[in-house]
Amino acid sequence: AFSATIDRERLIETVYGSEGRPIYHLTPPGTLHALPIEYVGLSIDTADALNLIVLSGFRACPFLGNIDYMITESDQALQHAELLVDMWVQELGCRTSQFKIQQVPQ
Repeated sequence: AFSATIDRERLIETVYGSEGRPIYHLTPPGTLHALPIEYVGLSIDTADALNLIVLSGFRACPFLGNIDYMITESDQALQHAELLVDMWVQELGCRTSQFKIQQVPQ
Protein backbone atom coordinates (compact mmCIF):
# COMPACT_ATOMS: atom_id res chain seq x y z
CA ALA A 1 0.00 0.00 0.00
CA PHE A 2 2.77 2.43 0.89
CA SER A 3 4.66 1.74 -2.33
CA ALA A 4 1.53 2.25 -4.43
CA THR A 5 1.23 5.85 -3.22
CA ILE A 6 4.78 6.97 -3.95
CA ASP A 7 5.00 9.51 -6.76
CA ARG A 8 8.47 8.46 -7.86
CA GLU A 9 8.86 11.21 -10.46
CA ARG A 10 8.06 13.87 -7.86
CA LEU A 11 10.43 12.23 -5.39
CA ILE A 12 13.34 12.30 -7.85
CA GLU A 13 12.59 15.85 -8.95
CA THR A 14 12.16 17.22 -5.42
CA VAL A 15 14.88 15.40 -3.52
CA TYR A 16 17.43 14.54 -6.18
CA GLY A 17 17.07 17.47 -8.59
CA SER A 18 15.89 15.19 -11.40
CA GLU A 19 19.21 13.31 -11.25
CA GLY A 20 17.89 9.79 -11.56
CA ARG A 21 15.22 7.58 -13.03
CA PRO A 22 12.14 6.34 -11.25
CA ILE A 23 12.02 2.58 -10.86
CA TYR A 24 9.07 0.45 -9.96
CA HIS A 25 10.99 -2.68 -9.01
CA LEU A 26 12.70 -3.94 -5.92
CA THR A 27 16.06 -4.25 -7.66
CA PRO A 28 17.52 -1.81 -10.17
CA PRO A 29 18.11 -2.97 -13.76
CA GLY A 30 21.47 -4.61 -14.30
CA THR A 31 21.62 -6.34 -10.93
CA LEU A 32 21.31 -10.10 -10.58
CA HIS A 33 17.75 -11.30 -11.32
CA ALA A 34 16.46 -7.75 -11.86
CA LEU A 35 13.57 -7.09 -14.18
CA PRO A 36 14.28 -4.96 -17.26
CA ILE A 37 13.62 -1.22 -16.89
CA GLU A 38 10.78 -1.53 -19.42
CA TYR A 39 8.89 -3.92 -17.14
CA VAL A 40 6.08 -2.07 -15.42
CA GLY A 41 6.05 -2.81 -11.73
CA LEU A 42 3.94 -1.20 -9.02
CA SER A 43 3.14 2.40 -9.88
CA ILE A 44 1.05 5.01 -8.12
CA ASP A 45 -2.51 3.79 -7.55
CA THR A 46 -4.17 5.32 -4.50
CA ALA A 47 -7.41 3.39 -4.87
CA ASP A 48 -5.53 0.09 -4.93
CA ALA A 49 -3.40 1.18 -1.98
CA LEU A 50 -6.45 1.99 0.12
CA ASN A 51 -7.99 -1.34 -0.85
CA LEU A 52 -4.81 -3.16 0.22
CA ILE A 53 -5.02 -1.59 3.68
CA VAL A 54 -8.67 -2.61 3.99
CA LEU A 55 -7.82 -6.16 2.92
CA SER A 56 -5.00 -6.30 5.48
CA GLY A 57 -7.56 -6.16 8.27
CA PHE A 58 -6.48 -2.74 9.55
CA ARG A 59 -9.27 -0.92 7.62
CA ALA A 60 -7.37 2.41 7.45
CA CYS A 61 -3.86 3.75 7.86
CA PRO A 62 -4.38 5.25 11.34
CA PHE A 63 -5.19 1.76 12.63
CA LEU A 64 -1.71 0.56 11.65
CA GLY A 65 -0.34 2.29 14.74
CA ASN A 66 3.03 3.95 15.06
CA ILE A 67 5.69 3.33 12.44
CA ASP A 68 9.42 3.72 13.11
CA TYR A 69 11.21 4.90 9.98
CA MET A 70 14.99 4.62 10.27
CA ILE A 71 17.20 6.48 7.81
CA THR A 72 20.81 7.62 7.49
CA GLU A 73 21.98 10.89 8.99
CA SER A 74 22.11 12.82 5.70
CA ASP A 75 19.88 15.81 5.05
CA GLN A 76 18.89 14.24 1.73
CA ALA A 77 17.70 11.06 3.47
CA LEU A 78 15.61 13.19 5.83
CA GLN A 79 14.09 15.15 2.94
CA HIS A 80 13.33 11.84 1.17
CA ALA A 81 11.63 10.37 4.25
CA GLU A 82 9.63 13.52 4.99
CA LEU A 83 8.34 13.65 1.43
CA LEU A 84 7.26 10.00 1.56
CA VAL A 85 5.46 10.57 4.87
CA ASP A 86 3.69 13.58 3.33
CA MET A 87 2.56 11.39 0.42
CA TRP A 88 1.26 8.71 2.79
CA VAL A 89 -0.60 11.29 4.86
CA GLN A 90 -2.20 12.84 1.76
CA GLU A 91 -2.98 9.64 -0.13
CA LEU A 92 -3.62 7.05 2.58
CA GLY A 93 -5.05 9.22 5.33
CA CYS A 94 -2.23 8.39 7.72
CA ARG A 95 -1.43 10.77 10.57
CA THR A 96 1.94 12.53 10.52
CA SER A 97 2.29 11.66 14.21
CA GLN A 98 2.24 7.93 13.33
CA PHE A 99 5.72 8.18 11.82
CA LYS A 100 8.83 8.50 13.91
CA ILE A 101 11.68 9.33 11.54
CA GLN A 102 14.93 8.45 13.25
CA GLN A 103 18.31 9.26 11.74
CA VAL A 104 20.91 6.66 12.69
CA PRO A 105 24.65 6.38 11.95
CA GLN A 106 25.62 4.24 8.99
